[in-house]
Amino acid sequence: MKKIESIITPILILLFSACEDYQTESYTMSAIDNTACTILYVDSLTVNKTAKSLSDTSFTSMQDSISFLMVNDDQVISVSSNSFYISVESDTSYLVFTASGATLIIFDNSVSLIMKNTAGHFINPSSETIELSTVAECPEIKTRNEFDLTSGNYLIGIITENLNNTLCAVMNNYKYKKVCVLLFTALITSVQGSDIKLAQTGFQFLSVSSDARAGAMGDAMTTLFTQSSSLFFNPAGMSRQDNFINASLSQNHWIADIKHNAISVSVAPMNGKFGIFGMSFLHVDYGEMQGTMVWDNAQGFIDTEIFSPSAMALGIGYAKSLSNKFSVGGQIKTASQYLGKNVVPETDTSQTVVKNVTDALAFDFGTIYQTGWKSFAFGMSVRNFSQEIKFQTEGFQLPLTFAIGASMDVLDFFPSKPTAQQLVLSIDALHPRSYSERLNIGLEYRLLNLLNVRAGYLVNYDEQDFTAGIGIQKH
Repeated sequence: MKKIESIITPILILLFSACEDYQTESYTMSAIDNTACTILYVDSLTVNKTAKSLSDTSFTSMQDSISFLMVNDDQVISVSSNSFYISVESDTSYLVFTASGATLIIFDNSVSLIMKNTAGHFINPSSETIELSTVAECPEIKTRNEFDLTSGNYLIGIITENLNNTLCAVMNNYKYKKVCVLLFTALITSVQGSDIKLAQTGFQFLSVSSDARAGAMGDAMTTLFTQSSSLFFNPAGMSRQDNFINASLSQNHWIADIKHNAISVSVAPMNGKFGIFGMSFLHVDYGEMQGTMVWDNAQGFIDTEIFSPSAMALGIGYAKSLSNKFSVGGQIKTASQYLGKNVVPETDTSQTVVKNVTDALAFDFGTIYQTGWKSFAFGMSVRNFSQEIKFQTEGFQLPLTFAIGASMDVLDFFPSKPTAQQLVLSIDALHPRSYSERLNIGLEYRLLNLLNVRAGYLVNYDEQDFTAGIGIQKH
């Protein structure tokens, strides 16, 4: 808890010197507010959740509204044995919980609360004030409401102009804590319609991983140092390369017999004194396809030539460790795609053959920070940043993806860590331009610095979920 005695002491000395009968009186924040403040900024860190929007739904009664929220698993925020339920609108969120007796609700944001019971009746707070002692000791508390409730379910409407990063703590009967952390981001959409992003980008081959290790770990690679192959995930991951040269070759047999071939090479001149330089190359073979064109016959089309569409990307990257904890990296790349030919009318009597090919210049960059606390590291990356490009007259964007991630060896928590073993947990949160938000979770167990057993899970993907793999790697 923050203390201000050392700050106000010089001021009090000056006041005493000017007014001999000046009296001071100290106040202490109540134990309830002290606990609530601690919960808000300490204990609540372990139960962070992201509120999600609901589809447009109407109800005939308040009890129906509460029941709908309570059975919607996507909205559940569990804390110990207690549960909270969240719905988000453009400027209002809803919190449903079961309580009885004295209930304290605090926020670190200035909000307006509307509480209703299952009968739809408004419940007024018994107190909406914040004592000066609380303001002095815990200035982060911006809204404080006390309620005296009978046993039952309650719906709270939380209204504010800015829902970004709003924290909320709820205490019932002041005997045990029930904490809810609402992490509102600019990505949350209105409850009036779901945020479905489809067909937003082209050059989707840039979003497909070809690396075997990454594929087995659910592509949760943002904070892992994987030498030259880091160019496909986070260029900063090259910065810890300890040998002069590293090369990686991989092939991914994708859906519909599509083959993704990837090559990466990185060099560390003078033991990495001037950083790590790398090059990446990605080629996609879509196989052969039969071309057709519209024709005035019974079928409505005729066959043309057999063609082989393809795509490629060539990049040059650089990474450097700016300190023993902080690393940065970037890559500039050119990407192109060929989708065959087609016949385009020029006039009523003439036509021309046009190649469907286009290219783009894109940038990747990222950072990794090793905290120094055990093996914990976190970082971020931005991939496929570019201007809009066109196929003929149709413009589109590349699959821009923002990622933040964290990783560590969970065996660090053991009192005596097993020798020659690692169990790395890596988690990435993704905000792609092409899809709604996703979560990649990866786990890698390494035995004797030789055998690697890997698994992963992909959250909010249409067709993918569990991943797994095994590898042998000599360190």
